[in-house]
Amino acid sequence: MPTKREHSIAEAVGAAWYAHAHSNDIAIPLGTVAALTMLQVSDIATPAAIANAWEHMPDDKLVHVLRRELWAPFWVRFPYLGRMSLPISRWILDEEPDRATIAGVRAIAAAAFRHGLLDITASADPANRSGADVLGAVLTQLRSRGARQALGEFHTPADVSDLMAYVTTMTELPQTGGWLGEPTAGTGGMIRSVAEVLRVRGADPADYRWFMGDIDALAVAGCAVNTYLWGLGDAVVLFHGDILTHGDALELAIAQRAEILGHHNDLVGRIATATAIRDAVRDVEKLVADINTKKSEKGHAA
Repeated sequence: MPTKREHSIAEAVGAAWYAHAHSNDIAIPLGTVAALTMLQVSDIATPAAIANAWEHMPDDKLVHVLRRELWAPFWVRFPYLGRMSLPISRWILDEEPDRATIAGVRAIAAAAFRHGLLDITASADPANRSGADVLGAVLTQLRSRGARQALGEFHTPADVSDLMAYVTTMTELPQTGGWLGEPTAGTGGMIRSVAEVLRVRGADPADYRWFMGDIDALAVAGCAVNTYLWGLGDAVVLFHGDILTHGDALELAIAQRAEILGHHNDLVGRIATATAIRDAVRDVEKLVADINTKKSEKGHAA
């Protein structure tokens, strides 16, 4: 169960989406809120002013901001997390949203800002962003009760997960570098509690290795974004699947992460090589042009 603040944001987002858009694809509103959690804003900008700006933002600029200024930098900085978040970002990265979808997205942004999203997510310090799981609340709000039951999706109340995390670490902190995980993580609410307790006890969550899995692809995508928000560090692996039929889920997730990062590094290497070749060709062309210019000048002088 989300806190009152998270619940208020989730309710506002759900109402805005279903009032303005014609699509039942909940990846769109969830992906919109996920993108907005990456937004860094000036301290002098009030939530009302930001909401008003997004509410009146032209369609092309709104799409540009979501695609080029929020999701794309996330993929560049965190290629593995970007790949795992694809179920909630594909609609804006790979497709062109229609006008009705953009209207719904615009309404979501304004509603989320007016109900305090930035109070939770806009800080540059992950410790100040770890007090809530907004994406979990939004996903719960958007998904019907029947769908949640079919997925076995029952979120642990934040106060309960906080208490469990505190009791688990009461005697001593886990050894740094060790694995901490939740195979049925949802969007990571229990992990958030553990990370928060670690910080209270003077430890850094980024010094541990984290595993989160879930049968719901949208929840796993939410985990990917929350990993960044909560400052869990680089040693994170995510698994989409049924842990009951995949006893080797951790091994599979580690292998998938290595494959994704390997492909990314190969692509970056190819781009770097292509850029180097292009620059070399440009340098040769410039050199030839300079030689030809000097020859021409000598000819004129003779």
